[in-house]
Amino acid sequence: MSFLQATSLVDNKNDAKVLNVLQGEIAHATSRQADVVLSTDATTCHVVALRSTSTRSVPLVTVTHVDRIGCIPCLQSAMRVHIDYHQQPMIQMEIHMVGGFLDKRGTSQALSTFLISQFSELASLLQDQIHVILSTLCISSMNTTYLSSCPNSAAPVARGLAIYPETGIVCMVNSISSFPSQHVGPAIALRAARLYSSSLYLKDTLYLIHDYNRNNDNYNSTTSSSVINIRPFRYDVNRWFESLLQMTDQEMLFKTSTSPECEGSDYCENIRNSIRFMQQVKCTDVFGPLLDQPLNFVRNNYTNSWDLDLKESSDTGRSDLCKLFLN
Repeated sequence: MSFLQATSLVDNKNDAKVLNVLQGEIAHATSRQADVVLSTDATTCHVVALRSTSTRSVPLVTVTHVDRIGCIPCLQSAMRVHIDYHQQPMIQMEIHMVGGFLDKRGTSQALSTFLISQFSELASLLQDQIHVILSTLCISSMNTTYLSSCPNSAAPVARGLAIYPETGIVCMVNSISSFPSQHVGPAIALRAARLYSSSLYLKDTLYLIHDYNRNNDNYNSTTSSSVINIRPFRYDVNRWFESLLQMTDQEMLFKTSTSPECEGSDYCENIRNSIRFMQQVKCTDVFGPLLDQPLNFVRNNYTNSWDLDLKESSDTGRSDLCKLFLN
């Protein structure tokens, strides 16, 4: 399948309901919940999209941004979510995979091999329930170009993808910064802070942020609630945060990135935003003193506006703080 230009499909359609999936996250959504589900800004990471169809339900898509080898239970669970959703003896599933290139460290190639192997095994294991087609594969050498400014430096051609749940159309997208600001989604600095988390359960785990509505996602429904859920996790202010903030962009790239030569123009600023957020807001202020109070952002009708839902929180101070920093 050839990639289509994102500008004609997403950028100019400002009324499209967009769901943006960040590094280390996974999301399930139906065509009632989102017009477009996307993930961008991958270099050595890989973006994977699954789309399943059946005669009983509207299409379901899963998009995940995988940044490391591991997460095997999460990949298995993602496939089984589609089986449970359709409740049908046999469903059709397309797999789309984008990301990675011939980087000097071989990080991309190892991740590509891992993902292809895992999905091959899962397709074989679940062959009596899912008919799997690998529809898009743009990884490793197929996704490698060379920078004109530095001929010996490789870079990825495609850094992400967008998928339309209703039609199954897939297009190449490289950076969320090229999209209208309302498409980015809520609490980006907080969600990115998971990359610095000390929570052990986050390791080798894809973090579920959005699920299909199990009550009314069928052909008889015309709408479905869309909720981004941020489960509690611990983050701390590390002593090296301040030194990172003092670095130049070039220094930060080589200190923090697996592919410093080809990161996006907003890479360093995004890191600084997350660090400043963690310095200003304690994790206990966001998730409660026991880290047991998740955050829910509910899509406002058919828009890309997300409302912070703190109805179950009796802590007025937490509510005010969350609204100040996260909306």
